[in-house]
Amino acid sequence: VTGGQSIMDTGVTVTGGISIRTQGLHSTGGLTVYDTGINVVSNGITIEEGGMKMTGGATLNEGGMFIFTGGITVRNSGMKVSNGLTVANGGIYVTSNGLSVLHAGIKATGGLSIQSAGITTTDGITVHTGGMKMTGGLTLRDTGMKVTGGGVSIDADGLKSTGGITV
Repeated sequence: VTGGQSIMDTGVTVTGGISIRTQGLHSTGGLTVYDTGINVVSNGITIEEGGMKMTGGATLNEGGMFIFTGGITVRNSGMKVSNGLTVANGGIYVTSNGLSVLHAGIKATGGLSIQSAGITTTDGITVHTGGMKMTGGLTLRDTGMKVTGGGVSIDADGLKSTGGITV
């Protein structure tokens, strides 16, 4: 066909497939695939403008997903991850509303650093092994400190008190 072809009424039915050798397929008004979906054999899919919108979700079988710029934005019901999440580089940044861990707590190998604002807890802090080491001192407010066993040892500089000590 030279100069194009227009089919006005009932469309085209092709048995055995269709091949477009140059300039690809151009469609105005969208593309609807009814039965077996779209299979891209090589070179992937590129979406130039407007992004991609999916209803019914997406499944990535192998190779995963790579996002080079712009990141991921999840709206409404949040993101659910099964079988763990690994952040290889850059860490996790929470810009508002904090981070909540609902079950099993946080397990950190290699330490945990709190950069600013400290730790606020409603049920205390338990250190199982190795004790607690602090630089910058310890300030206790309100109810003081209770030692339930083992006593208190001061290795250097003795005990200093302002306001007295009751023994």
